[in-house]
Amino acid sequence: MSDNWSQNPPPPAPPSAPPPQPAPPAYAPPQAPAPGQYLPAPQAYAPQYVQPQSRGGEGQAIAALVIGIVGVLAWCLPILGVPLAIIGIVLGVMGMKSSKRTLAIIGLVLCVLSLLAGIVNGVLGAVLAVSDPTFLESL
Repeated sequence: MSDNWSQNPPPPAPPSAPPPQPAPPAYAPPQAPAPGQYLPAPQAYAPQYVQPQSRGGEGQAIAALVIGIVGVLAWCLPILGVPLAIIGIVLGVMGMKSSKRTLAIIGLVLCVLSLLAGIVNGVLGAVLAVSDPTFLESL
């Protein structure tokens, strides 16, 4: 049996295909700069400019400041100054979440001061009206 194998040559190998060619690069290879020129610095990412997000309430902070200023002038009329100060306090608290927090704080302080002054003025006016009935006639 060993003679049989030695007399018969092995079958010929199939023709081999040429080796696959590498794919061309997806980008052009960098070129050398001309003499006296420099290449720009490589950037991994394009710069992105993001505008800071507003948290809202900027108008409320400004409104609290304006109402606080008006309230400081209106405290002498408690019927006008006290409700105005309460509205200003609410707007000031809501405006604390905005980027104009400083304006909201100033508005809050002014509104609290006008609220206190309006309450004191109203209480003193009521006490004077009760204690002296001729007080209102003298005005």
